[in-house]
Amino acid sequence: MIKNNINYRNLSEYVGNKKLILFGASLTGAQAINMINDSIPISFICDNDKEKHGKYLFGIEIKSPEYLINENNNDIVALISSINYAEIQCQLYDLGITDIITHKELARTTQSNQPQASPNVVNTVGKEFYIDPADEKIKKNIATLYDIIEDEKFSKELLSQVIKSRMYKKDGFDMDFILAGHINHPAYFSLEIFGDNVEDEIIIDGGLEDSNDFNHFHKILGNRLKKIYGFEPSQEHFKRIKIDLVNNQIFDYIRKEFICLTEVVDIKLFPLALSTSSGKLFISNCVTSSSGISGDEVGCTSIDEIVDQNDRITLIKLDIEGAELDALKGARQIILKDKPRLVVCLYHNPSDLWEIPMYIKDLYPEYKLFIRPHCHLKTILELHAICK
Repeated sequence: MIKNNINYRNLSEYVGNKKLILFGASLTGAQAINMINDSIPISFICDNDKEKHGKYLFGIEIKSPEYLINENNNDIVALISSINYAEIQCQLYDLGITDIITHKELARTTQSNQPQASPNVVNTVGKEFYIDPADEKIKKNIATLYDIIEDEKFSKELLSQVIKSRMYKKDGFDMDFILAGHINHPAYFSLEIFGDNVEDEIIIDGGLEDSNDFNHFHKILGNRLKKIYGFEPSQEHFKRIKIDLVNNQIFDYIRKEFICLTEVVDIKLFPLALSTSSGKLFISNCVTSSSGISGDEVGCTSIDEIVDQNDRITLIKLDIEGAELDALKGARQIILKDKPRLVVCLYHNPSDLWEIPMYIKDLYPEYKLFIRPHCHLKTILELHAICK
């Protein structure tokens, strides 16, 4: 019988010492992998498509359902990660597996327990973010933004709702729209960004706070992840990240065991802020500024200056409290050379919503731009830029 009272937050407790296998190596399977807690290793993925057998989805091997015949059925929890759940449920029953859960139900129950964002989240709908409908310059920028964002219903509609929210000073737009249309993933990790099979991933991670990003990157990319450049100017956070890394255990799907992340990924940590060039700036209340305001003075650098020029950067992620545009300008050479995927927060400054997409499109017009919510928060947006 399919369980309906389990969600992704308590899945680890439910699975316990059993093996977790997924059935379905498609878009839904990728969504499920993104939502599964890092502490739960997925033994393998089953799929009925023979063309997928022997291949990998996010580092996890895809096998024929016949492989389950040789498994101890009482030792397996099967998560159906396919839209054909009724058909697969019958197939699993025929194979003698009865401990079955579905991504559809887990995602629904997880979302229903998701804490709702405050209607007055800082830097999303504050007074400085309101748009004056009579401001012709801003209206022109918004028109340009609509033009350069990909003609995809979700991006356009989400952008439209956020613009209306700012313009008419309303926060209450359709939350069901976000939950229904948004691909389930942790912040920064969309299937648009990670759908391609890019080898030898070398990533810039701007704005760490903790080491969770590293685990998500490895969970999604597996042994393709070779190197991470991590930047965190807060001394308190930086010290915690270094301590976390010593004990950061991940499940290696090649070795089939938990190992220290640093054994398989070259992680370069820098206690620096990202900007247009090297120098000093101030951070105050978690917001970066080079204006000399009171706060903690920290060193800063540019991506172009600090990255090994022999490295081919495959992705740049920026969540750096308002310094995103400066960091992109400081990565101009890397972006033009490597055309990395870009994940950039758009909500720290009022004008980021249009200035960041316009800068990327002006720099290299071949980038395709998508708008995504940051987790399930209403007006907190990310830009996902991809150059095929």
